[in-house]
Amino acid sequence: MSKTVLGMSDAEAKAFFLKHSSYCNFDLPPYFNCDSILSSVDAELGTLSQRPWAAKDVRNRDTSHLLLSNKDGRFAWRPFEIIHPVLYAHLVQLITEPAAWQSLKRRFARFQSDSRMECWSIPRESSSSGKDKASQIFTWWQGIEQRSLELSLEFDVMAHADISNCYGSIYTHSIAWAVNGRSVAKRNHASSGGNALLGNKIDAAIQDMRRGQTNGIPQGSTLMDFVAEIVLGYADSIISRRIRSLSNSVHILRYRDDYRIFAHDSKTLESVLRYIVEVLAKLGWSLNASKTAISRAVVRDSVKRDKIAWLSQPSGPHSMQKQLLLLHHFALEHPNSGSLTRGMTEMHDMLSKATLREADIHPMVAIATDIAVNNPKIYSLAAAVVSRLICRLPMDRAAHLLERVANRFRTVPNTGYLDIWLQRMAIPLQIDLGSSERLCKAANAEEANPWDSSWITARRLKSVIDNESIVDASVINQLAVEIKPEEVDVFFDY
Repeated sequence: MSKTVLGMSDAEAKAFFLKHSSYCNFDLPPYFNCDSILSSVDAELGTLSQRPWAAKDVRNRDTSHLLLSNKDGRFAWRPFEIIHPVLYAHLVQLITEPAAWQSLKRRFARFQSDSRMECWSIPRESSSSGKDKASQIFTWWQGIEQRSLELSLEFDVMAHADISNCYGSIYTHSIAWAVNGRSVAKRNHASSGGNALLGNKIDAAIQDMRRGQTNGIPQGSTLMDFVAEIVLGYADSIISRRIRSLSNSVHILRYRDDYRIFAHDSKTLESVLRYIVEVLAKLGWSLNASKTAISRAVVRDSVKRDKIAWLSQPSGPHSMQKQLLLLHHFALEHPNSGSLTRGMTEMHDMLSKATLREADIHPMVAIATDIAVNNPKIYSLAAAVVSRLICRLPMDRAAHLLERVANRFRTVPNTGYLDIWLQRMAIPLQIDLGSSERLCKAANAEEANPWDSSWITARRLKSVIDNESIVDASVINQLAVEIKPEEVDVFFDY
């Protein structure tokens, strides 16, 4: 069970956004925990009558920590930004101030007033002990895959489309258009004294995080997922008006930057795609041409192809090495897919019950490493699989094998995120892999927290940042080489 952030009160929404799992919504080892520093910063900000920094100072610095994750094993990468806690908590306070939060909820109600345009990607919080990310994935399955199958009873054709570089292309001034209405925002833009508008305040807060840039928002937090939904929801409302004349001959499902459009005929579908392209262009977005496709096989194409391929995998008793080789082959055909994530999760589970000879371990580590090289989406799970293999070796041989794994990645650019998970295995083996990643240095107690805080003028607030660590040393001291399911399995205890 779960509920969306729009179903929360302002106080509940604030608590939700200030959780570590919302602040960093990508996998990190369990010794990283930002709950305490976010709580302390929030409390200290609440004692101040004005923000303790000048825009000209903060926008001259790289305040957030950029964590690069290689995207394809070659030269593409995805930037995760760990936003400075002060700037993050400030934006949380802005949008969850009672009047502001009610205003945003009313705005979303307007965005979602057309039943033909369904949005399924509003951030959610699990109401059980499960992870919020699991609730979000389940919602995607229910609202996109299952709903698509249901709509095949009514519509004959379907199109898939998604936005190219969605977060990186958001024009921050469009946030004010979405929050306050374009005409109001245009008349009251920040440079003409419209700083009281909520949309302009959000825009300015994000520019503070990104050296004053007006295109792109940070990736890697649930808060920024919500900000993106403000602009995407605004686009939904405009698209809804454009398709009004089509009556009930079209239906659209959206999950973040991904659209599924249903219609009775291809001509109508092409018209809707053209409308979407025109609306998105005015917001600085474009559709990814290589991922835009029209299909008459609605049932077949409602389910992702990697999932169909996974369900078609040969079953039966296999050795662990053969099972891993089959997974390696699947990864070549369906890289970075959800089904690959599922396969690596299942492999991690199977290894807990498997009996292996030491001679099997080295080849299996090599296979798992090669899967990770080309599939950065499963770095944490690949590390978990490798950990369950090398933990069966004597400490000295395990350490030597892990160093060989780390060397395999030396030629892959932008692997700061991977370094964090390699370090997770290295710490209990008492070896230092020599990463330059600042989070690795923080875990080794070589550096303090990875942010430049010199722009903060309030002494007590700066002291909180300087003195509270995001690394829990007590967790580090209890680490085993083997990575447990609760560290990496999104559906653990769901």
